[in-house]
Amino acid sequence: AVYHDPCYLGRHHGLYDPPRRVLGAMKGLEVVEFEQSREDSVCCGGGSPRTWLEDDPGQGVADERAAEAVELGAEVIVTPCPYCIQIFEESLNKIDASGIEVRDVVELAACWWPYAPEEEDQTFGTYSTA
Repeated sequence: AVYHDPCYLGRHHGLYDPPRRVLGAMKGLEVVEFEQSREDSVCCGGGSPRTWLEDDPGQGVADERAAEAVELGAEVIVTPCPYCIQIFEESLNKIDASGIEVRDVVELAACWWPYAPEEEDQTFGTYSTA
């Protein structure tokens, strides 16, 4: 998984570690960072006027970020922002990176909890109420 810092949570409110702590508590989840993260994170474009522009595939801000996720080998982009989720889903479709999912931090946590016994596989996307 690669974590994206949304503008409102990060730059506007200075909250960088809480989502990372949630992700870090998920046994077996490997999280990598975008090259530009935390205070240096790049806006996905979802909360700006650029969201209304029609960029050529691969040319939008989020397209470049999605391409970086592909380069990092991520299976999922995780962010706690609904605007970022929508923009990244569109970008992944534009650059034909259908193998990568976009999930909210809370949504991903719901896939992991409740904790399964250690001998059970905690495959991404499964959820059990047992």
